[in-house]
Amino acid sequence: MGPWLVRLSEGSDQPACDSKDSEWLTDELDVDTEKFKRGQNFFKKNLMQCVLAMLTSLVAGLSVKNLLEVLIATQKSSTAKASLYRYLDTFRHIMRWHYGSVFDEKSSAALSIQQVRRMHSSARTMMQAKSDNTAHDDKPDRVFVSQYDMAVVQSGFFGMIIMYPREMGIRCTVDDLDDYVYFWRWIGSFLGINDQFNICIHGYAEAFDICKEIETEIVVPSNIDPPPGAQEMVEAFVNGLNLFSPVSFYSSKCILNKCYNLVQKPPPFEMTFYDRCRKLFFDFMLTALYYVPIFSKLCNRSIEAVFNAKSIT
Repeated sequence: MGPWLVRLSEGSDQPACDSKDSEWLTDELDVDTEKFKRGQNFFKKNLMQCVLAMLTSLVAGLSVKNLLEVLIATQKSSTAKASLYRYLDTFRHIMRWHYGSVFDEKSSAALSIQQVRRMHSSARTMMQAKSDNTAHDDKPDRVFVSQYDMAVVQSGFFGMIIMYPREMGIRCTVDDLDDYVYFWRWIGSFLGINDQFNICIHGYAEAFDICKEIETEIVVPSNIDPPPGAQEMVEAFVNGLNLFSPVSFYSSKCILNKCYNLVQKPPPFEMTFYDRCRKLFFDFMLTALYYVPIFSKLCNRSIEAVFNAKSIT
């Protein structure tokens, strides 16, 4: 285990948040609001690219055992339609954090943070109860939705964006990426991640190294040897994405092949002709987003319209 994961693993027995905690938003926060807003603007400028990066990261992350266990236990992602609704709801929260005023406790963005904290606390309580019912005397107690779990999940939201900006169709500078990491530093904190385990606490360079370690030591091995239920969850998510269109633009192999390309490893599966066509389409989209600014803007405006971004407070 690498040095960063050793540090993060110390949070395995510490819960990430308590829904009763209300002190996360105070007047004493030492926030560089301009830098935070630049992080929000980075997302807005690269909205479509960030969506595709998060989508790709999620498909890879669904094979990570700790994340998968929560998704299976909550039983809201097992079918294409259920998965679509779940992740649309997740993305609504993400849009509120990026477009809203998270420092205003009455805003939709701040209320979203509180709702997500409650959901995490509820999931922990439910899984803890199930674990207690099946526990043996010689089995150590386990903390679900721990500081460690949340740190790994945190990397999934922005890791692919900061590790592979060019490959994800993003034109940016290191300063832009540092601003975006700063944004997630505070979102992570608001969601209940302690500074000790917040992978964004020291900026872009350290966050990059931690995300690389998580990718190399957790995500890639999890996909090479996925746990039971992972493939079904991935297929439900991808099939849910395809409900948007009469044509199936995505497949699990198409997206996972992209992930293996990024880490420069051969995929442990064969691609069908249709998978290869989908992969070509996916790569074409990312290339167009990088080289054709007007195409990127049109895609961004479409997403903003669907999620009514102008109404977010």
